[in-house]
Amino acid sequence: MAENGSTTPDAAASGSGQVKNIFVMVADGAGFNTLEAVRQYLGDPRGGPAGELAVDQDGFVATAQSVYPLDTRSEPLPGPAGLRQNPATVYSPAQNYDFTKAERESADGFARGFDGYDWNRGTAPDSANTMTSLMTGAKTYNNAINVDGTGAPLLTLAELANSEGKATGVVSTVQFSDATPAAGGGAHNVSRANRTEIAEEMFKAGVLDVIGGTGNPDYDDDGKPVSEARYDWIGKDLWQSLKDGTFKSDDGSSWKLLQDRADIQAAGSGDPTDLRLAMIAEAFIGTNFYRTGGDPKNEAPLTVPRLETSPTLTELSQAALNKLGTDDDGFYLAIEGGGVDRAMHGNNFGRMVEEYLDFDAAVKSVIDWVNSPESEASFEDTLLVVTADHDHLLFGPEGEAVPYQRVQEDRNGDGVPEYQWFGNGHSNQLVPLYAYGAGAEGILALAGKEDSVLDANGNRLAGSGRDYTDQAELGAYLLDQIRPGVGEQANGSVTDGWLL
Repeated sequence: MAENGSTTPDAAASGSGQVKNIFVMVADGAGFNTLEAVRQYLGDPRGGPAGELAVDQDGFVATAQSVYPLDTRSEPLPGPAGLRQNPATVYSPAQNYDFTKAERESADGFARGFDGYDWNRGTAPDSANTMTSLMTGAKTYNNAINVDGTGAPLLTLAELANSEGKATGVVSTVQFSDATPAAGGGAHNVSRANRTEIAEEMFKAGVLDVIGGTGNPDYDDDGKPVSEARYDWIGKDLWQSLKDGTFKSDDGSSWKLLQDRADIQAAGSGDPTDLRLAMIAEAFIGTNFYRTGGDPKNEAPLTVPRLETSPTLTELSQAALNKLGTDDDGFYLAIEGGGVDRAMHGNNFGRMVEEYLDFDAAVKSVIDWVNSPESEASFEDTLLVVTADHDHLLFGPEGEAVPYQRVQEDRNGDGVPEYQWFGNGHSNQLVPLYAYGAGAEGILALAGKEDSVLDANGNRLAGSGRDYTDQAELGAYLLDQIRPGVGEQANGSVTDGWLL
């Protein structure tokens, strides 16, 4: 155990011990350049503590993973065709690193860049199918929440952990029934758009002990009450019964609802509630990204003060852990920094950085909690996974002159790194994958592919040279940590071709 509860993990604990507790922490949309941007903002990359992220500490294993979808269609397809992998979407270094200048003119205001960028745009996954892969070990179509390509429900990490007697939870900085937390929380639906159905399942199924996020019908994104409630993310009857304390899950259990930030902060210590815990912050869409003020397109990080009414991801996580950490059988907790992706969709570089900083602080708080003498967990029995579900087309400032350029150091003295956006949607690029603790070395062993374009003699012509695994492989591995053999025998998609 690290001395004095420091945020440095104990390197001796990292390895292949028996896994009792699992954290899956997802910075939504955060690719390699996202992390590089935050390191640049904090200081010179790898130049000392000022430029380090939590995952840069000794003891973490680092690799990458592919995120490609089964297919880019948005609906299930019946029969064997629905399960077959579309080979055109499979991650390909040769197609990714195609530096041919894109001839097609921009129709959306962004430079097209290179044919590799266009390939990424055309084959990109969404958060629903990518988080589903992490939770089930299966590839599926865009929009799908823990269902396969035919729409059939898949066994999820949350359900398996629950069936093994473990406490389970999911917290996010965005709507709790949106794609990533919905999949992380074990819900099933053929479409992420069926938000109130997803919310109903999350609360009623008896799988989750903790749910946290936004989607509060009674507040706007500045933390102010609204005159008329909006039930976009949770149905009216469910919301009212949670508020008056009458709602019961299918197993007869009740929920304690917290909305006020001070109450959520208080739930992070002391005696946890005996009820299932719901933390629906006083915000409609996001805890902080959507706050008004400033110029999100151009502002530097933290220019506009963060909301005092919204809990941080650390506060949500600590409240969840105070509840889940008491289970003698262990726990599973999914933690999403959802605002990172929202900022990148808006091309809001400054708010992207600050949302990742909030996520990074939560990673450090998880490490502190595991290292704490008050915790029953240790990194000898706890696996911490830190990754992203997908990436965006964020590169360096030289634009089309330097393909796949990393984000560059600040050049004009404003403290903001130099960058360029090549779209406001997702990409099919590899994303970072970090792991620490029990089972971490097994994740590193999954990375059997190399992100390189080779010539006939095996010399690298292009590519990052990183070893990588795939989300579905990681998902199967995580299932196996809960119950050995499950990942090997369940949820595999047919990959022998695509039926036209």
